[in-house]
Amino acid sequence: MTALMLEDSRAVHGPVGKIDDRETFAHFTWTRRRHVFAKAEELSITVHGTTAITTCLQEMHIVFDENLPPFPVQETVTRVWEETAEGWREPCWVEGTVTDTDGTPLAGARIEVWEADEDGLYDVQYEAGKRAGRAHLFSAADGSYRVWGLTPTPYPIPDDGPVGKMLDAVGRSALRAGHLHFMVSHEGARTLVTHIFPEGDPIGRKDTVFGVKDSLIKRFERQPSGTPPPDGRAIDGTWSRVRFDIVLAPAGV
Repeated sequence: MTALMLEDSRAVHGPVGKIDDRETFAHFTWTRRRHVFAKAEELSITVHGTTAITTCLQEMHIVFDENLPPFPVQETVTRVWEETAEGWREPCWVEGTVTDTDGTPLAGARIEVWEADEDGLYDVQYEAGKRAGRAHLFSAADGSYRVWGLTPTPYPIPDDGPVGKMLDAVGRSALRAGHLHFMVSHEGARTLVTHIFPEGDPIGRKDTVFGVKDSLIKRFERQPSGTPPPDGRAIDGTWSRVRFDIVLAPAGV
């Protein structure tokens, strides 16, 4: 792989959305060779302050079944990444409503949202006090909510020892499908804890913990460069948006 990349090349990790030099990128790919083979060619990266625009020809080979040939995916990829405390990720606009089972808007519902960083770790897995990739907000009078997040991407779990053997035996990936967590609560309603997954995620139903369900798959629509975000935020490049309407059941049901 390193032979395909220039000395000063930097690459975007397909699974986790992180920009690295070619040696680090090759090492990452090698350590995950049983599950994901990746190759990036013709890379170009332009950085504007805390925004990086990357373009490359990306080829991935995903092992769904150890007894079958890898499934190939190849495309020309252009992405915009925002530099955050968690690394470089693509901005994502998340919006929706919170209602009860009758469709009545629930104002003031508390919505907690969190996701993993580029290393597949959550803030609680670090030393005490770190807060990243996590927020809470409240629904408006009409039940609506909106928040900026980061487009979720797959991440690996430790697959050495008996865990790796078990995954191989049942034909499961050692990658979690990309997902965004929610916990939603409101007085008189049952608290909902769930997560949503991007449509077309490369791991999808091979998700390690069997978390992907039809009702949880949502379309994260990539917006072309120059598309104005709903809140007028300045974004120099592409971004994604997703709608997730939440229905809370009555307490005790």
